[in-house]
Amino acid sequence: MRKGELNQDVIDLILLNCRIPDQNWGDIKAQLASIATAERRVKELAARYGREVVTRGITDLLDSAEERARKFIDSIPDGVYRASDYMEAEGQPRPIRIDLAMTVKGDAIEMDFTGADLQVAAAFNLPTWGQPGHYMLSLALLNYFRTIDPDIPYNSGLIRPVRMILPKGSIVNPDPGLAYGVRAATFIRVMDCIMACLAQALPDATPAASSGAIAIVLLSCFDHETGERRITVAQPLSGGSGARPRQDGIDGTSFTGGWLRNVPNEVLEAEMPIIVEDYGYADNRAAPGRTRGGAPVRFRLRSLEDGMIMTARGLERFRFQPWGFRGGHPGPCAMVTLNPDAADARSLGQIDLVELKANDVVEFFTPSGGGYGDAFERPPKAVLADMRAGFIDAEAARRDYGVAIVDGRLDDGATRELRQEHRPRAADDLFSRGPARAAYEAARPEELQRAIIAALMKRPSRKRDRLRLALDQHIESDRRGGQIVAPADIERLLERLEGAAP
Repeated sequence: MRKGELNQDVIDLILLNCRIPDQNWGDIKAQLASIATAERRVKELAARYGREVVTRGITDLLDSAEERARKFIDSIPDGVYRASDYMEAEGQPRPIRIDLAMTVKGDAIEMDFTGADLQVAAAFNLPTWGQPGHYMLSLALLNYFRTIDPDIPYNSGLIRPVRMILPKGSIVNPDPGLAYGVRAATFIRVMDCIMACLAQALPDATPAASSGAIAIVLLSCFDHETGERRITVAQPLSGGSGARPRQDGIDGTSFTGGWLRNVPNEVLEAEMPIIVEDYGYADNRAAPGRTRGGAPVRFRLRSLEDGMIMTARGLERFRFQPWGFRGGHPGPCAMVTLNPDAADARSLGQIDLVELKANDVVEFFTPSGGGYGDAFERPPKAVLADMRAGFIDAEAARRDYGVAIVDGRLDDGATRELRQEHRPRAADDLFSRGPARAAYEAARPEELQRAIIAALMKRPSRKRDRLRLALDQHIESDRRGGQIVAPADIERLLERLEGAAP
């Protein structure tokens, strides 16, 4: 806008750089309309009550939100709570690590991302510009406040008690000009880390991890009427939410992406030459627990034409599972398969771009949220209800829950025997993260990873990637030789690598 009028030069510049200019222009107009509506209503309030009263009301709402947020923070036990997690980020030389130390002291919180990974060449960078309270870093905390106190004013006053440390050149505060198109994947993993910190502080009130992945599946095909390519959203895919202390996780949607709404299958089939063969909850993929994780989504479509292009950027959790809590199982990972019923079926993994032929089928399984509590403590009747609803079968009931179901009925005697043989997890082992993460960190302990980031951050940004690659090769060589590099050795190794550089 310029002096209240549309700036056509800027509009043309934006739309000429879009693949779907008509749809994007519709979005922009909707945003402009919302701003105009807000402006009109604020002016109406000012005309009715006076500018001073409205200004004071705004200040009071901000102050009220801050006061109530501080009251909630003050109820959290003081301490330093640390959590980390990974994005697989296919195409990168290693997983991208998010590291958060959350310090609670009195009625204030400090969120320190000093251990988070370096900025990357791929589009996972989250450009916060070092802004305190950036919405993509604070949303999980704010939503937690709102869950505890649904009537709390939802405004920037909530973030006043929160301080953030965002190292320049890190994945959460990258240098200008770097790619950030898939920053939502980083934002979601930050949310997982915040929830893991809160889980340590408030284990009786915090759920297990949600699926930790949201992908917008896009389709593109040749439009025979216009002679151009047509692009549409096939489906926003999320997984199940984490199991709650007293309730199962929510099926088919997650705490991290619950605002997304599905595309009706009939609309999608009318817009694109595809058939949706299945869209619903996946069988036998909800993480077991005393309360189970929310069931993930199964989405299966068939292309009716050659040349259909599909992408699903941002879909994660193919390797590192959503964590279970207090003995609950971690959630099963995502799966994407091309022609799953064919002899030459193959995994597509994290789809960047795939071209489909006529009759090709793609099947998605999103991740499940983690389970909460020992699955062998789940009431047998709840397990039977899950089986009747199609979430599990009799074999899973017996293996994962110690519940014997014969001919659709509970076998109480066999169930007692199964559960007597069960050995629960150690009480001090809060998180169940799965074997892939355990194996990865056995070779690359967390303290070693933190030492690497700390040492590289002392070097100029332009040198870090090259040094990191050389350091990774050295560490891997030592690992294959049966040795693990100690954190104290990192600085010396980097100095040697710098000396050997041409």
